[in-house]
Amino acid sequence: MKDEPMDEDLKIISLQKISVSSYQPRKSFNAKDIQELADSIESVGLISPLVVKKIENDHYELIAGERRLRALHLLKRKEAPCFIRKIDDLSSGAASLIENIQRVDLSPIEIAKSIDKLIQQFKLTQKTVSEKIGKKRSTVANYLRLLTLPAHIQDGITSGLFTMGHAKALLSLEKEDEMELFYETVLSEKLSVREAEKKADQFKDKAKKNKLRYRTKDFFLEDLQNKIQEKYGTKVVIQEEGKKGKITISYFNYDDLDRILALMGCKEDSF
Repeated sequence: MKDEPMDEDLKIISLQKISVSSYQPRKSFNAKDIQELADSIESVGLISPLVVKKIENDHYELIAGERRLRALHLLKRKEAPCFIRKIDDLSSGAASLIENIQRVDLSPIEIAKSIDKLIQQFKLTQKTVSEKIGKKRSTVANYLRLLTLPAHIQDGITSGLFTMGHAKALLSLEKEDEMELFYETVLSEKLSVREAEKKADQFKDKAKKNKLRYRTKDFFLEDLQNKIQEKYGTKVVIQEEGKKGKITISYFNYDDLDRILALMGCKEDSF
């Protein structure tokens, strides 16, 4: 079917001529949501046209509106009204990512991957991205930090088990094992975001106390090791193994051994 022009920027285009952009951040779609959107289109029509750009052989690449496109295919529609943007590949990819990031139905991980792509492929700074998508720079940084989390935690965020609010609390922790335990705790206890924030504070307080305790213990053992070395004039190593440990005192010849034994008060006739 021949494309029917409506005006300079808007056309009725055959759906067979529209391909999905590789820059589409959403990789999975909820079948129920698409069906509900299809029902809405069937009832009141397509309120927002698709956004495309023209490519070779009179075909088009989708910039925004993949959910609408899927719903139209579900309804077995043959064509749809589309806004045509005259932009190059680079601008098209960036525009597609930005427009989709601004949608409320993307998961935090999908948003994070889109932001990362804008920075890596399109060489945008975090500041520029924050301005273009209308989010604070700190928010952009938090999204990017999600990509440093273990894969199963990212999957939990994508599936909705773990919200962005929970993730922010988790990202306040320093060690991966703390994050893992926190993640399992939030899921098993079904904590709200507020409860998760309090739990994260408890984790941080405990970690701070442990760090202080270990630092104090390490200082004590190091000081003790230095004192023994000064007393016996040789290399001394104290190794801690849980609540136990061992002290290794080195000697370099038999005369040196006799000297150390004498300092210890151990004489030959005492053996």
